[in-house]
Amino acid sequence: MTHRAHTPARPLRARLQRNPRSDNLVLMPATMLPFKGRWGPLAGAVAARAALFIVPEGETPLRRAMRQLVPQLRASGRQVTALSAQQFG
Repeated sequence: MTHRAHTPARPLRARLQRNPRSDNLVLMPATMLPFKGRWGPLAGAVAARAALFIVPEGETPLRRAMRQLVPQLRASGRQVTALSAQQFG
């Protein structure tokens, strides 16, 4: 067994500086992952510091969390776009 010297991971700040669009937020139900080909281009096209919410059908805990997050994100200066999950699935 060989031993390698421990190399710490790059700090998060350094990784974020390398990718200026990484401060965008996409929040969606996990069931939307198979449809990334449909919503992925929209997520990549949102403005810097924007948030894209793909809202699930029905009253779910995620939908309630989104409802609480929208005013907070807008108050912090983020543009929020909400789309129905029905559009993609």
